[in-house]
Amino acid sequence: MHADPDRLQQVASNLLSNAVKFTPTGGRIDASLTASNGSVLLRVHDTGEGMAKTLVPRIFDRFSSGRRHDDSLARRARSRLAIVKHIVDAHGGSIEASSDGEGRGSTFLIRLPVETPKEA
Repeated sequence: MHADPDRLQQVASNLLSNAVKFTPTGGRIDASLTASNGSVLLRVHDTGEGMAKTLVPRIFDRFSSGRRHDDSLARRARSRLAIVKHIVDAHGGSIEASSDGEGRGSTFLIRLPVETPKEA
């Protein structure tokens, strides 16, 4: 895999930081890193605040708001997610967000391509 390790560390850090900030005491955060079908998959799931279904498609937009009175914490979280998407896109990957609704947690799944070695 040809990648910028510092930027990939930033991706993981931003996702985990958001999960910690939006998961209350007693909640759970799970993170996994696996390889599958020529990709590396990073999955971060939390049992935190979750998102309204209408917000999910816009969650990576730095300027969208899922709340009537957007607070600075939510703005910073969206800003981190916009950065994550930019880095993942620059590495030829993809990112998906999902949530069963407010108060029901969130899941983020990142797929990054792994280059297979070329035969000599």
